[in-house]
Amino acid sequence: RESRVKKLLTEWRKFLKEEKGGTYYHVTDRETAATIMDEGFWPEWGDIGLGAYFFGTLGAAESYAQKGGWDKSLKDPVILQVQDPAIRPVYDYEISPEWPNPEDYKNIFFWEGDEDSPDDKLVPQSMEIVEQINK
Repeated sequence: RESRVKKLLTEWRKFLKEEKGGTYYHVTDRETAATIMDEGFWPEWGDIGLGAYFFGTLGAAESYAQKGGWDKSLKDPVILQVQDPAIRPVYDYEISPEWPNPEDYKNIFFWEGDEDSPDDKLVPQSMEIVEQINK
């Protein structure tokens, strides 16, 4: 029994190390992308909390951009490639089965903002514009 727990802890530590410092993708409009590149992300309230939201793959970001975002209002989408160890997966317990498409959160990552300092920007270690979507 102890060996199973030890193996689980080893796998968990490995998972945590792999997740930190990964590459993530944020979809926004061209004008906002320019501001983010200059200043960092302004944390915004979303389903998970105050922060910035990212996709784990470029393909998922491209699909989202092609649809025009969650409310289809994104007219001139741009994809930012971002790297920072503070970005983490959205955990299963944070996803409500009551949401219209809870399965969509399986490939979403989150950078938590500080609720006590909501004006603090999130400035990643690395960021670049990787794709401008032609809709």
